[in-house]
Amino acid sequence: MQLLFLALLMVILNIDCAANYVKVSSAQVNARYLEQITAYNQAVHQVKASLDIKAYGILGSALHEQADVIVRSPYYLYWSLRSFFGPPSLLFASNGDFLTVFDFSGHSNKTYQKILLNHDSFLELLDFKFHPQSLVDILLAKVPLGHDANLRVSTNKIEITSELGHGWRIKSIFDHQHNILLETQISNQMLEVVYHAKYDNFAKEGTSFPHSLVLLAKGSARFLRLHIEFTNIEINGEPVLPAIFYLEP
Repeated sequence: MQLLFLALLMVILNIDCAANYVKVSSAQVNARYLEQITAYNQAVHQVKASLDIKAYGILGSALHEQADVIVRSPYYLYWSLRSFFGPPSLLFASNGDFLTVFDFSGHSNKTYQKILLNHDSFLELLDFKFHPQSLVDILLAKVPLGHDANLRVSTNKIEITSELGHGWRIKSIFDHQHNILLETQISNQMLEVVYHAKYDNFAKEGTSFPHSLVLLAKGSARFLRLHIEFTNIEINGEPVLPAIFYLEP
């Protein structure tokens, strides 16, 4: 049963297993690829955008939501989920130390929450658990590089795996010819979560940045698939002050 479940998960995630990857044996070539990925990570440091989000559950349930976000490297996130009538139904912000939340949806008995951030802090969004730092990396289309990064290459792709600490690890597929991130997976086996993002609709904004992504989130008991389109996007504009990423009660 466990093998069947893993096979099903691989199909749903559509992880790039078909390419013939070869481990990089040259330290010089390995360093050159890592320099390219590091430069790619540094090219986009802030994104302001509106998001059009279509969410699908494993049993076919669907939601259509819109949000306004500000995402800033390395860990800043501001999210305003619009209600049907216009004003936000959910506001949250993360500044790397605290996650602060205003929930006007009526789904929580606490309108305001302040949560100390650590490796196992989660935010309830669209009835699913999301790790704030993982959400930042995914929305900025980053390749988180922890320790012991391992590279394998095919014709035009690099497969990067790396341990991020506290059970978190990544596996990313990077197109080194076009300098774009194709997909990334951030997972934590101990916490039973997997976030897998596939990027598309790359547009030149000083650097190639994906304007759409499909994000599959897997928890211990369910799946959530999000189709996200970036609109009204501003990349690397005027820096947003850190105070924006902390909501005062």
